[in-house]
Amino acid sequence: MMVSPMVKNTTDTKDIFDAALSLPTDTRAELVEQLIRSLDQARQAQVDAAWTEEVRRRMAEVAAGKSQLIPGDEAIRMIRERKKV
Repeated sequence: MMVSPMVKNTTDTKDIFDAALSLPTDTRAELVEQLIRSLDQARQAQVDAAWTEEVRRRMAEVAAGKSQLIPGDEAIRMIRERKKV
């Protein structure tokens, strides 16, 4: 009888979880931190890619004359004025 990959994966996950629960508390905490870090790294790669695309899009708009740059101090002044309203 062949076990479906989904059942095998669920069994593996449960085995890993059970093994993790048997670890000392400080070791479990370290494992959790490493797992969260691994998720953050994957998410950060997506965020970086999205920002890179956004920067390219904005640079193209400026180059095409569709947008213009303004000095940072003027941008901050404009934002502060909008907050007053």
